[in-house]
Amino acid sequence: MVPTQPSSKRVALLLPLSGPLASVGQSMLNAAHLALFDFADADFELVVNDTKGTPEGAAEAGRQAIVEGAGLI
Repeated sequence: MVPTQPSSKRVALLLPLSGPLASVGQSMLNAAHLALFDFADADFELVVNDTKGTPEGAAEAGRQAIVEGAGLI
């Protein structure tokens, strides 16, 4: 798949949403959603990718974020 053009309003958040640290990842995702209510406008898009709690999963989640056009990871 060819990466899309990065969007300055599309931000990827890489979290361990599965695996042994899933509860920590879910807590961090909840906090990120709460923070969005304080500052994000309607054009802001948070893209969440699961790292699976492993270095390999994090690398794949980062690659996926790039493909999805994240302007910031």
